[in-house]
Amino acid sequence: MHYNFYNVLILLLFVNFTISTIVKGQVLDSVNAPSKSTTKNKLLVLPAVTHSPVTRWGGGVGASFLFKTKLNDSTIRTSNIETLLLGTENHQYLGVLGLNFYSPKETYIVRWRNSFSYFPDRFWGLGNRTPRSNLEHYTFEQFLINPQILRRIYNKIYVGINYEFQNVFKLQCNPEGLFYTENITGRNGGKVSGLGLTFAWDTRNNAFSSSKGAYLLFNVTPFKSWLGSDFQFTSVNLDLRKYFSIGKKQVIAFQCIGTFNNGNIPIRNLAALGGSDIMRGYYAGRYRDKSLAAFQTEFRTPVWKRLGLVVFGGLGEVFSAIKNIQGPLRYSFGGGVRYSVRKHERLNLRLDYGVGYKSTGYYFTIAEAF
Repeated sequence: MHYNFYNVLILLLFVNFTISTIVKGQVLDSVNAPSKSTTKNKLLVLPAVTHSPVTRWGGGVGASFLFKTKLNDSTIRTSNIETLLLGTENHQYLGVLGLNFYSPKETYIVRWRNSFSYFPDRFWGLGNRTPRSNLEHYTFEQFLINPQILRRIYNKIYVGINYEFQNVFKLQCNPEGLFYTENITGRNGGKVSGLGLTFAWDTRNNAFSSSKGAYLLFNVTPFKSWLGSDFQFTSVNLDLRKYFSIGKKQVIAFQCIGTFNNGNIPIRNLAALGGSDIMRGYYAGRYRDKSLAAFQTEFRTPVWKRLGLVVFGGLGEVFSAIKNIQGPLRYSFGGGVRYSVRKHERLNLRLDYGVGYKSTGYYFTIAEAF
């Protein structure tokens, strides 16, 4: 499974200064948006709550130890070691241990994620045209290790390596259901192990809510038997974003995202459409297949003091191969409210309501979708 499954965005229920302090060290996709913080070493233990169609309401506790590799250097983002225990209304349980490390001058960035999850989920079959009547429930347990090391090679450009290991076990499904009638790879669980390359370029002016600049992330990860993988396949991921400032404080943002898998891909590594970050309005994984391509845009405007509004729309599709793209394009649109918890950081709480094809969902999270 890709790491984005674990991006259950957490609303930290403390006062504004506490929220901004802990989040400064947790920007997983930013490599060139330094925090102005000169935070000294600090340990925080916080309650957390989240909502999405996948989890419904969820709550738990998180802890984070924040530190600087060079104190009082505002050009270095805050490093942190973090842990999270989360349970949801859908009886899903998640434990995460992570590290975000920024070396002096940010020559190196190291990220590490370990997690264990027990997760009841839903499956409608493979493809872009699966009917709602196909709905099948299943449950799995999963252990994940996902380290990444990046090195700056020039200005705002980083390259590095990433490793992903996951063990899906105790996968329980209907022995007469879709997993067996469609011969779904990974229906009995198994291990994946892959070593890949990552390229990142980031000119955004803010990692939480950009008003100008661009962002590009590209990685290729082969999963091979000689690395201990039960399934052999290659995963290619692309994330491209562009931001334009218009009027006084309005912003138009664009994102193109693609996941392209080739080979013997198990169920938890298939491309999945939906979720809180892209194609809002669909259950995360409502449509699954080997690959996915999606586009979304968002208009953001302040309204009054700390309040803001957004409207968004998107198009996306899953497919087994580019030559097999048949449509229809799935659409998503909606709007949301923003409340700024730290103006100079542009860090917002967000409440979004999304509409898709015969599907809706609302999301209560922290930070923008992209």
